[in-house]
Amino acid sequence: MAENPKVTFIKQEYENSETGVKVPGVTVIVDGVFRQVCDKLIADTKREPDYVKLIQDALFRGINEMLRDAEKQ
Repeated sequence: MAENPKVTFIKQEYENSETGVKVPGVTVIVDGVFRQVCDKLIADTKREPDYVKLIQDALFRGINEMLRDAEKQ
């Protein structure tokens, strides 16, 4: 990304209403340069219709790459 790729993440905790189990949650703030990049990817690729799907795809691709790297070690 560009010179100021600031992305804000907010850590939260949620409680499953059925089980009572507490689970971690993360909010991603889509703003600034990060938003510009996301907007361009959404417009150019036509694959991801919105920020949630785009970030979800990026997250899973990144985790899969990290898993492949870990298997090589």
